[in-house]
Amino acid sequence: MKTLLYTLIAAALFSACSTTSKTVAPPPDLWTQFNYDITCEQVGRQGTQSLIISSIVANQDEGIANARKHAVHAILFKGVSSGPCTVPALVSRDEYEANKDYFMNMFNSFMYERFIASASDTPRDVIYVGRNVKVSSNVNVQRNDLRSQLVKDGVIKSLNNVF
Repeated sequence: MKTLLYTLIAAALFSACSTTSKTVAPPPDLWTQFNYDITCEQVGRQGTQSLIISSIVANQDEGIANARKHAVHAILFKGVSSGPCTVPALVSRDEYEANKDYFMNMFNSFMYERFIASASDTPRDVIYVGRNVKVSSNVNVQRNDLRSQLVKDGVIKSLNNVF
């Protein structure tokens, strides 16, 4: 009888101690979420930038799929200063913070795809890094169209209003 009582008390104490409160993870920060390298191949006509995006991923397909997202991310938040390009980011940190929901929606709903002029379906380079691969892909981004959409949506100011 005593052993049954001790067992019940121990079980009650164990279950009370093992109860954990659920913590909610903060939403991802698009500003720093992605890890990739960017190289500008050339500045194209009519506001298009030809980029080479490289990222370390699990497989080649993932690298090709992510290249489009990373290219638009670079134009928006990082800017490009390699090769023949020296172009600042379209969005400042303050503008990003004020419009986080807009950018989350842009990337979650694949709205960024509208600003891809073209992208390679095959990788430019593949380098095996341990169990992962570093995949480089060509992506052409319509920078001027992206800027115009951000101005239209009130995310950034028009260049006419800067001076």
